[in-house]
Amino acid sequence: IHAQLLAADQKIAEAVADRLPRLNLTGSTGYSGASFSADNFFMSIMGDIFMPLIDWGKRKSEVAKRKYYLEELVATYTQTFLTAIEETENGIWQEKYQTELLASLTDHLQIARANLTETRNRYMQGLTDYLPVLTALQSLQRLEREVLIQNRQLLITRVHLYRALGGTDFLAIPGKEH
Repeated sequence: IHAQLLAADQKIAEAVADRLPRLNLTGSTGYSGASFSADNFFMSIMGDIFMPLIDWGKRKSEVAKRKYYLEELVATYTQTFLTAIEETENGIWQEKYQTELLASLTDHLQIARANLTETRNRYMQGLTDYLPVLTALQSLQRLEREVLIQNRQLLITRVHLYRALGGTDFLAIPGKEH
């Protein structure tokens, strides 16, 4: 979009230059039959000088149109920039949140493993029946599934963050259109 901004600025400069009177001097003279056409020469000069001034606002409106187009491009560029910043900040926050969640789940997982070990030991010593062991095992397996799900979510969050940082084409395969 940066190149589009530069091109739009150049088009505004062209439109402003087109509003100015110009004088074209050429090295040729015109003959119409046997007479010199000085009238055509002076009319051409007068047209080049005065036509930009008497065009009923056409060139002025062209300059305004091109300025509005440039303003639209600047607004689009600004919105794209702000969206990129927002996506980046959201991605950083989400990654931090996911990392903290995984750390908490890992702590819970260690506690669940210790609980399973303890309930197995109590069962082996004959102090309890097998139901607490099954409950501890189910709790551990549920936590392990949750850790896997949250690890997957962390990877997805990182992909979104990398996209926000590097644009949407970082996954593009060279030589292939998408």
